[in-house]
Amino acid sequence: MNLKIIPALLAFVFIASGAHAVTTGVDFLKLGIGARETGMGEASVASHSGVDSSYWNPAGLSDITQTELSLMHSDAIIDASLNFVGVAVPLKNGDVICVNTIVYVIKPVPVTDASGQSMGDLNWLDGAAAVSYARNITDSISAGLSAKIVHRMESDPIFGRSEGSAYAFDAGAIYKTHYKGLSVGYALLNTGTELQMTGEVKKDTLPQTSRLGLTYEYELDKNLHLVGSWDFHRILDNSWHTGAGVEINIRNEFFLRTGFYEKDGSISGNTFGFGFMVNQFRFDYSSIPVSEMTGYNRNNKFSLSVFF
Repeated sequence: MNLKIIPALLAFVFIASGAHAVTTGVDFLKLGIGARETGMGEASVASHSGVDSSYWNPAGLSDITQTELSLMHSDAIIDASLNFVGVAVPLKNGDVICVNTIVYVIKPVPVTDASGQSMGDLNWLDGAAAVSYARNITDSISAGLSAKIVHRMESDPIFGRSEGSAYAFDAGAIYKTHYKGLSVGYALLNTGTELQMTGEVKKDTLPQTSRLGLTYEYELDKNLHLVGSWDFHRILDNSWHTGAGVEINIRNEFFLRTGFYEKDGSISGNTFGFGFMVNQFRFDYSSIPVSEMTGYNRNNKFSLSVFF
């Protein structure tokens, strides 16, 4: 077998696992969605940040007032990519429904026999599809719920094809405090069944995640807005980690972002990014620190949002 698959698979397992941490499978669910959010230190649980909120806290969808499409691409590790597509639609009663999918795929890897003859390719694909529903319960409290299916598929010419699925839900709430611009959010993510591949005894635990944080929005003048966020998160019974970030919004046309985060697996460092609006299109970019086992020192994420 071509050995370049080994670093990719090892990195995938290691991405969010520390030496003394409670380990999980299905680790692509930990990788972070949205260039805006990741550029701000992944501190988004208390933010109403459009379609990408369906990943961080479904309650954040509740302020959407027009149909929105969000796309993201990231080369998560060498020879593998992470992709996201989501659409949110406001309903006549003011509630919001959203559908999204996340796909993590490793490029096909040639498999050869002892003589060097090709036997075919090894393929690996992880995916998740979710439906979210969000509502403003009062003027200050919003809530959201997501139901998702998680699926893994592996195939190679030696062992054949194997696949498995798991089912999970996310739930969250955001409270807009009486202090103008300050919101507090909480979300419980990826609570569900274990994933077991066909023909295997081992079961993978989903990365159930608790997130708690706050966001403060401040208007310096009509052309300059500041957003600051600070989150804490924990996966299963592992240690709590933190992330924080700031966004400078200039005339709602150009955005500068920076932040800091720490994650399981001794991953920590500064994040940064930017964005800009052109008509109904918004482009966002972020750079974040990752484990050296991914083959990179940093990971780039690219997002495109379209407002209809």
